[in-house]
Amino acid sequence: MTKMKSLLAQMRQAQDAWMAHSGAVDEGRDSFLQQVASRSQRAAFRVRWTPLALAGAGAAAMLLVGALWWLLGGAQPLDVTPDAAHWYQATADAPLPLHFDSGDEVVLSPGSAARIAHNGDEHAVMMLERGRAELHVVHRTNTQWQVNAGPFAIVVTGTRFETTWIPETAHFTVTMREGRVRINGPMLPESQEVRDNQVLTVSLQEHRFSLVDPGLATAQAQRDASGDAAPAEALSPTDAAAADEQMPDEDAVHRDASSKIAPALWVSQARKGRASAAMASVKAEGVASVLRRATPNELLLLADTARLTRDVALAERAYHRVRERAPHTGDAYTAAFSLGKMAFDVSAKYCESARWFETYLDEQKHSSLRREAMGRLMEARQRCGNSTSAQDAARRYLQAYPDGPHAPAAQKLLGAAPANDM
Repeated sequence: MTKMKSLLAQMRQAQDAWMAHSGAVDEGRDSFLQQVASRSQRAAFRVRWTPLALAGAGAAAMLLVGALWWLLGGAQPLDVTPDAAHWYQATADAPLPLHFDSGDEVVLSPGSAARIAHNGDEHAVMMLERGRAELHVVHRTNTQWQVNAGPFAIVVTGTRFETTWIPETAHFTVTMREGRVRINGPMLPESQEVRDNQVLTVSLQEHRFSLVDPGLATAQAQRDASGDAAPAEALSPTDAAAADEQMPDEDAVHRDASSKIAPALWVSQARKGRASAAMASVKAEGVASVLRRATPNELLLLADTARLTRDVALAERAYHRVRERAPHTGDAYTAAFSLGKMAFDVSAKYCESARWFETYLDEQKHSSLRREAMGRLMEARQRCGNSTSAQDAARRYLQAYPDGPHAPAAQKLLGAAPANDM
């Protein structure tokens, strides 16, 4: 496997890492961190990974890191090495600033951890494993930053913002300071925009999200306090009597609301991360009944939960059902993209994967996931054995994203010089 294929594989794994067991993630991270070698350089130190053959020196390297960290006060910036994917973790009692040659900055809050792949230019992919990160991305013509936090993807072109991901509770937030970002993920409209001073909060466990503008909320509170709010229009006695007659019985309203709002048992279990219990409840209720009654959003939840329990057949049925029930919606587009990923990553059905990525691209002309879908389409066509179509996909990818993460693979497929020389 080439270095580029290895990096692309790591990126794909990072996008699904939120679904993995936290213990396994911690073990992998700890093993990785034991291979870090650090050295002092102009009041800063650069992170480099030691070869696996030198794993026995990991303990000594970690002692050196700790000593330098203590001497430097625990807040000196790390230089992010280009053309590499590294894990970074802040200590429990101090933030960890990360500095890029491009002038971009990331500050991991105490106890936070992230992986960053950076090409030394204007493109970077950051996976926030857990915790909170403050980012300042300098706006340039070709800036292409993406921050993945659990199942959420934040597309950044230049801005200041903070994001938090807590995997244990599946809680995600974005707080904007300057500029704007676009976010894709569960429960959100396609390419949800968050701009100056807005706060986006998503709770997957509680199945809710909110987008709040603190400035507007403060202004409204001030109007309410000063009595400037518009008075309610008074009803005449006749209109009031008619309204009373039309009001349903209060107990009936509560009974009806409870019957509509109370989620099925499997939904509650899935939202709490109890995948096996949720699947047992689905089978007890009857798969056909669940597929018939579930909302499109619940069907996506069912598909994701089925994937966690390796029930690929049920996941496929649920994704297909979403597309039948809610065509031409964000849920339907998400289902198409997920079917393409699952066919590629899980089933190794590359021709089928290519068809689903084609479908997604045909339906979604403007999406933050379009770049990844185009790159995946190229890979799927190549592995399907369709060289001509794969090369066509490579050309289109390079035209749209000459500096994208799949660009080196596209250039290699075409046997061409770097995109800037084409």
